[in-house]
Amino acid sequence: MAGGALPDILLQLHKEGHINDQLLAAGASLCKQMQVYHGTSAGLVSQYGERMPSSPDGRLPPLAGNADAFNRRAAVDEDVRMLHVMPTGYMAGLLNTFLSPLMAGGAVIVGEAFSAVSALQFWTLARGESINAVWLSPTMTATVTQLCRGDEIPSWARRHLRHV
Repeated sequence: MAGGALPDILLQLHKEGHINDQLLAAGASLCKQMQVYHGTSAGLVSQYGERMPSSPDGRLPPLAGNADAFNRRAAVDEDVRMLHVMPTGYMAGLLNTFLSPLMAGGAVIVGEAFSAVSALQFWTLARGESINAVWLSPTMTATVTQLCRGDEIPSWARRHLRHV
């Protein structure tokens, strides 16, 4: 995903069909909580409820604080290239694979929501986009590892995936 103001990025992803209305609304809500009002899409942020007041002690709002803590603990930084394939209803689909990489200054590559069909292209997408971070449920992990034939993909994963 290209850089830019987070609300503008969200609008572009939605326009291109990469994220649905639910993720767009959740992302706009996060922007509001983080007080992100940059770019031409400030109207997107303002239409999803009331703005949270600034914290007098300078603390981040709870969800942004969680993402920041996750980034520090997992050493997620500006070099991260996270593959986002989690369903939007799953908390990691928003916090760990979307908000955290963006807060770290990294990139989010939005793939198709994980399914039996999308699993068939998982490794092609990961390798083609130079992914170095994925967040998968145990079932997802079992599915994509069963699709590995030979040592080519495991070897690539050992060399390139910093965060799994």
